[in-house]
Amino acid sequence: MEKDYEQVELEEGFITAARTPRGMSLVLCMNYEWITPVLTVEFYTKWYELFLIEKKGDDFILHSVHFGHLEDVCPADASPYRDHAPNPLCVKLFAARNGYHVDDLALELITGRWQIEYVESSVMQCDQCEGAGIVPLPPPHDVLPNTCRRCRGYGELRPGA
Repeated sequence: MEKDYEQVELEEGFITAARTPRGMSLVLCMNYEWITPVLTVEFYTKWYELFLIEKKGDDFILHSVHFGHLEDVCPADASPYRDHAPNPLCVKLFAARNGYHVDDLALELITGRWQIEYVESSVMQCDQCEGAGIVPLPPPHDVLPNTCRRCRGYGELRPGA
């Protein structure tokens, strides 16, 4: 295969070399106009904090945002984070309350990690009989029913209901 690649010009400044203190790249999937600060994460599978990028004049400023800040906006019945995964709902609420934009790809990654860390690892229980109705399914085994077999459809299976 002939390598006839076109060279792409990179913008000068922070965005082309955005790195966190751990040396990780930041997730930025769009060419932003930088009217509002952008909330994102490291290009990695687990996170210790969120990052806020804002533009002041010609300079970009990177802020570390600890997951604890999500507690102020998270609904009372929800967890703002679990282990290394922030709750995507709380991230969206935090961004909306503070006038930030959440990077689209960062939100996809956060949502996927939350699904793996929290939803799929939580015990699926029936909201009526506390999970006694979960029985093995025929292949494919990774599919869970959305209703409890013990309750004969009267209860819904939910993570840790």
